[in-house]
Amino acid sequence: MTYCVEMAGSVEDNGEGGETPTAGAPRARSSRRPYKTGSLTRLPQLKADGTVKTRKSHGSTYVIYSDTWEWRLRIVDPKTGEQKRLRRRFTATSEKKAVEVVDGLLDDAMRRPRRGDGPSLDDVFDRWMDQLAVNEASVRHITESRRRYRTIWQPELGHRAVGTIDLRALNDAIEDRRFEVSGSTVRTWVSTIRGILELAVDEGYIEANPATRMKLQKSTGLKVEPMPAETGRLVIERIRERDVVAAEVCWLLRLTGMRRGEACALQWSDLSLKSEVPFLTVKNTAWQRGKEWGLKPPKSKKGARVVPLPASAAYRLEGWRKFCEQRARETHYRYIRNAFVFALLPSGEVPIMPDRVTRAVGKASKELYEEGLIDATVHTHMWRHEVVSNLVASGIDVAAIADVVGHATPDLTLRQYTKAKVDQARMASALESFVIAAEEESDERDAPGMIAEPSTSLFAPKPSRASSASPVIADT
Repeated sequence: MTYCVEMAGSVEDNGEGGETPTAGAPRARSSRRPYKTGSLTRLPQLKADGTVKTRKSHGSTYVIYSDTWEWRLRIVDPKTGEQKRLRRRFTATSEKKAVEVVDGLLDDAMRRPRRGDGPSLDDVFDRWMDQLAVNEASVRHITESRRRYRTIWQPELGHRAVGTIDLRALNDAIEDRRFEVSGSTVRTWVSTIRGILELAVDEGYIEANPATRMKLQKSTGLKVEPMPAETGRLVIERIRERDVVAAEVCWLLRLTGMRRGEACALQWSDLSLKSEVPFLTVKNTAWQRGKEWGLKPPKSKKGARVVPLPASAAYRLEGWRKFCEQRARETHYRYIRNAFVFALLPSGEVPIMPDRVTRAVGKASKELYEEGLIDATVHTHMWRHEVVSNLVASGIDVAAIADVVGHATPDLTLRQYTKAKVDQARMASALESFVIAAEEESDERDAPGMIAEPSTSLFAPKPSRASSASPVIADT
């Protein structure tokens, strides 16, 4: 048997901290360690769109490689003939260091762990976290996975060896909790333990992943809790004190029930404010991974949709655009033609990111809760629940509501429904009615669409909470 290092091309020094194979060159194999078998591959660097990073030099194209390596091994049991495939990703700055890592992995693989042996679930979880970091998973995904594991799985199974965890143990761990939450929440729990145990399968500690056989309920029948109107108003007011762009995103979320990423990805070409019934078109959703960001299709197949707007909202958005153009002039930026509606830069080239909106809402609601002004903390998706609840209460057909809010099926709104054509004017009237009702309950404020003083800038010192001055459009 031979142990081979595979590189996709002839190896050359690219001068950028990694070996760079020539694109299109034949695969080169070099034999090492004649008593072991496996393959070690150095992975290339990827762009934001998923393509391989390359550079040109003297008429040739070179692939730029990263410090991430992938190792694969196939083990055959001489008695039973059963095959096991192991796979692991890790980081190493050179081929020599990568081979040293592989030597340690091979030593672990050759121990042939039996059922009931092997590391604890906590140890496998730590390695799974390292693997997520190597694979450049988002910070939110890593944080949520760690929270789910420590809350749901670690108290019951963290100390147990992975070989002793079976389907019954997994079901018993969540038996008392699974009917207290929605089915989608339970699926996120299972996806976390499934990923952890899949790593244990790759490392050879267990032969099959028991989490793949867990049966999940489609729905628990629980109703979502919408955000109270007064709570939403207070949260937006508190956000406006420190981040006016995030406050305007929250205003639109409260009005239309859009998802946060969809609102952040809006551009002025997506808005039609001069038509008889103003509307906006949802085409993309914004995403961010570290310092990289981009746009992608909406969450569901029906996510690309048309959302009608009340006349007051169209007037306010026109005022917001004038304010953005004024801000660009004051800061000596050129406001681009098709700018993002809610942009971080005065030029309108970079949108506000969804995580920034979430953090703003979480921080504001926590402060208000500690001050005793609201009963509980809230999050951005509760505005979506509020809009759907009000539309259902107004008597509009469920299928029409599902089309406007972007649900994949009307069953997400109600189990039984009658499909009907969307009445855009009636939908816009319903959206406006409950927002106006919430405004009448609150204190008198400036009319929507009015802009602050011309000399006001978003980059002026932060106003105090006691002051009623606001550098942007009046809030609902």
